[in-house]
Amino acid sequence: MGTNEVLETVKTDVFHCARCEEDHMDVTFVKMKGHPVEIEGWKYGWWALCPVTRDPILLRKEEEIVTD
Repeated sequence: MGTNEVLETVKTDVFHCARCEEDHMDVTFVKMKGHPVEIEGWKYGWWALCPVTRDPILLRKEEEIVTD
């Protein structure tokens, strides 16, 4: 990543975090480059770090969900 590259971000609240099970307010998620990550049929296009464990957490936005 170049130093002048602007990352697309979104802030949202996380309830019952998958990493620590706590709630977090105003977490900044960064849009993934390329294709979203697919896990068990769910596609995730955003990531952030859990403020407690510093492990990655994933986000999917409703408007990005495509149904067949």
